[in-house]
Formats: sequence, C-alpha cells, structure tokens
Amino acid sequence: MNSKKLIIFIIVAVLVAAGGAYIYNSQNSDTAMNGNEMTEDMNSMDSDDMDSDMDKRDEGMTDDRMNEGEMAPGFTLAGVDGMEYSLADYKGEKVYIKFWASWCPICLSELEALDELSSTADFPILTIVSPGLGSEMDRDEFIEWYRGLEYDNIIVLLDDGGDIASDYMVRGYPTSAFVGSDEVLIESLPGPKTNETIIDKIQGIY
Repeated sequence: MNSKKLIIFIIVAVLVAAGGAYIYNSQNSDTAMNGNEMTEDMNSMDSDDMDSDMDKRDEGMTDDRMNEGEMAPGFTLAGVDGMEYSLADYKGEKVYIKFWASWCPICLSELEALDELSSTADFPILTIVSPGLGSEMDRDEFIEWYRGLEYDNIIVLLDDGGDIASDYMVRGYPTSAFVGSDEVLIESLPGPKTNETIIDKIQGIY
C-alpha cells in the first residue's frame, strides 16, 4: 500500500470512529432524557396518589361521629301510651335505652327507680319490651298489664317479635344501651344498672 492510499485509509477510519462516537453519545443522551421523563412521570403519579389519599382522609374527617363505635340501629316504635317514638327524634341528644321483660324479676325491681329517673333526667330514657317474643305477653295483654302498674314517667315502646332487640344484640334482660349525641351506639350491656351508674355513663360520653 503506497503512502497516498494509507493516508486515505486513515482519514476514512477516523471519520468512521468519529461518527460512531456521535451516534453512541446521541443514544445515551436520548436514554437519559427518557429516564428523566419517566422519573418525572412517576413523581407526578406519586404526587397524584398522595393527593388522592389526602382527599380520602379529608373526607373521613368530615364524619360527625365523636364517639367510637358503630351507628346505633334506628327504630320507630309505638308506645304503650299510643304515641309513636323514633330514635331519630333525639338526634343531638345522648339517649339511654333499656330492654326489659315483664317476666324478669330484676327488671321489675328496677322499674320504680327508673320511673323516678325518667322524671328528673336531662337526657331521654326509652324502654323497649318485645311482645310475643319468648315468654313475653302479646301486645294487648302486656299493655293492659303495664297500665295496671301506674308508672307515670317511663316511656315503654313495643318491639313486636323482638326485631329491634335483635339489632341491639340483646341476649338477656335487662340490657342497657347507651347512644351518644352523634347516634353512635357506645355500649349494649346486660345486667341491672342503678340510676347513679346510668347517669355516670351518660355523662362520660359525647
């Protein structure tokens, strides 16, 4: 190979090498740009997800509940006095609900104290009996029997068949249910309760 051909060969080799380096650098630059774009997209998605989570938390914070627990089952029942009562009528108030039965000696022993509390308490007191459930009298028989007791202040509601008692998971009598001013069922507890215990419990909830 003469010197002229050698020089041409070297020039061509240099041009080829320079072109290859340019292509390589160009591809790396595109890859880096694509990588940056993907990072920005991912950051944007993360930001959107965080915003969505915050929105969900904010929605949860709008809940009006102040007490812990599930919402109390609602009901509308007729009373022994012939009037109709609904739990929704007492929204914004703390409510004491007592489930009892005419055949329950403990329940009967508490009626006099409960009648007194019903006349003085600054919170609603509702009592619920389930005519036709288990050993309980039927509706008409119970109404006649109860009116003979001459308690003037107790509100007695008639839960025929015990659907509401079941909603409140009543397993024995008497059972006391405490409902907060936010309509949350705080507790549903079996067993006797003194007036002092009822008042203390009501004062301890929202």
